[in-house]
Amino acid sequence: MTFADPAFLAALLLVPIALGAYLLVQRRRQRYVVRFTNVDLLTNLVPRTPGLRRHVPTALYLGAIAFLAIALARPSMTLQVPREEATVMLPTPNGEIPFVARDYVLGFVLPNFFFHLTTAYALLRMKGVPIGKLDYLGAVR
Repeated sequence: MTFADPAFLAALLLVPIALGAYLLVQRRRQRYVVRFTNVDLLTNLVPRTPGLRRHVPTALYLGAIAFLAIALARPSMTLQVPREEATVMLPTPNGEIPFVARDYVLGFVLPNFFFHLTTAYALLRMKGVPIGKLDYLGAVR
């Protein structure tokens, strides 16, 4: 696998740095808990302690940063596939149209080629150019 812009992979360093900062804040949070003298009053005020769900947003943010860094690096991979199964992208003004190579040749290239060949033949014949089938065949072997 190669990357078109591997400098963006350096942004992956933000994930462990942010994780360390988050863990440090969580540790300090426990250290500075207000100590109540009356434990019964504390249970009435806070019926339960926050569970593991409080870490979900942070985990999602860190995962998003990692995926974003990898996506910005634009990974690509070259695979050996049979030529008939290769993907051909046809650029159009509205975007790209993907084709399998065989479908592209049989369903797009050849029909267009024969259409333009027939149109050119008709235009040349209309203008009086003496052209026939033998002119298309080339040298006979």
